[in-house]
Amino acid sequence: SSTPVPAAGDDAPTNLTALQTDISFIYNVTAAKKAYDLDIARTGAEPRTLGDDPITNPFVIQFCVYNVLDSAYIDPLIAAWKAGVFVQVIMDHTNLKEEYVPTWQIFHDAGMKVTATKNVTQRTLSLEEKLTLNLIGADV
Repeated sequence: SSTPVPAAGDDAPTNLTALQTDISFIYNVTAAKKAYDLDIARTGAEPRTLGDDPITNPFVIQFCVYNVLDSAYIDPLIAAWKAGVFVQVIMDHTNLKEEYVPTWQIFHDAGMKVTATKNVTQRTLSLEEKLTLNLIGADV
């Protein structure tokens, strides 16, 4: 009897595995931020001011993706941001401005920092905007 040779890519993670890993990461960073807040409250220590950027806030989630459509990603990212985690998604700008892609509007409606319109890309943003926006369209 012979053992079949796996086809190329058979050991690669599936989309479901990648989704589960990403979501787990988002929840873990959010849980760490909440634990930090609880520890500060419990001990009565002076809370450290955490900024709205990846330099002054140690609780950071940054994704660079082609597209984010699924609420399985979007909802936990918004929850993380609301918990005080700095969240930044860099997304392909041609995809971001498609009518069927609601990411910009959902982030905007949640109160997250987005560009003035979907048509703005990283090419025209200031350094401060690049460091503080929660959603950036990337033109590469």
